[in-house]
Parts: sequence; structure tokens; C-alpha cells
Amino acid sequence: MDVFTHTLDEVAAHPGVVARQRGLDGLSEQCRSCPVVRSCGGGLYAHRYRTGSGFLNPSVYCTDLQRLKERLGKRRAYRLVFVDAEPCCLR
Repeated sequence: MDVFTHTLDEVAAHPGVVARQRGLDGLSEQCRSCPVVRSCGGGLYAHRYRTGSGFLNPSVYCTDLQRLKERLGKRRAYRLVFVDAEPCCLR
């Protein structure tokens, strides 16, 4: 498909576009039940493809995305408590 030979309506009706417009409903059950799904969104669409089940899978980088989210959360918590906090004497 391309914008020179297909209408916008044809492109919008393509299964790959429709699947990405469904939000959480367009993700696998494993992704929908994951605690970090609102951060990663299931990962990059192309990274979810598997022969036999198409794109209804977690990202091949799922474990990495979970670790990244966990580490960033810890880092943010550290900054909130120790770096950005007001000194005790000013409270």
C-alpha cells in the first residue's frame, strides 16, 4: 500500500492499521495483564510478530522493557527522595 495508489480510507481499513488503533484491546492477553503495559504499550508493533500468530504476541524485548521500566522507576523515586527533596532545615 502507498499514498499514491490507495485512498486514505483503504489505508485506514488495513488490518495492520486497525490493530494499532485498538489500544490495549489490540494487544495479547499476556501484554494486557502486564503491570507495565501502560508504559511500553506492548512494545514496537514489528517486534511482536511471530509465524503462526501474527502480531498478537508480546514484544521480543518484553523482558528488557520490563527491566527498563523498573530501573527508571527506582531512579525516579531516588531523585524524588534524595535529589529534588527540600532540605530538612527548610521545611
